[in-house]
Amino acid sequence: MELKDFFKQCQRIIETKDMVDYGNAEMALKLGVTEQTYGKYKRGEITPRAAKAVLRLLSELDNKSIIEVVRYWESAAETKEVK
Repeated sequence: MELKDFFKQCQRIIETKDMVDYGNAEMALKLGVTEQTYGKYKRGEITPRAAKAVLRLLSELDNKSIIEVVRYWESAAETKEVK
């Protein structure tokens, strides 16, 4: 799977979960990037190296550990401990 396909698939899953059709602007806001940048991710014009690194790291974990680390990130982000 190419990273552009990952972004598209994640957007579809989020839209299904939220029962909302998000445009690139809304998804970009969720990710903290510009709409133009998010569009380039989805078209495969640019590839964020950090995203690849994080996905490689997560692929080394079991499912329980992935959920644990993502929930930790979510909790820390809500309290502004993550930049």
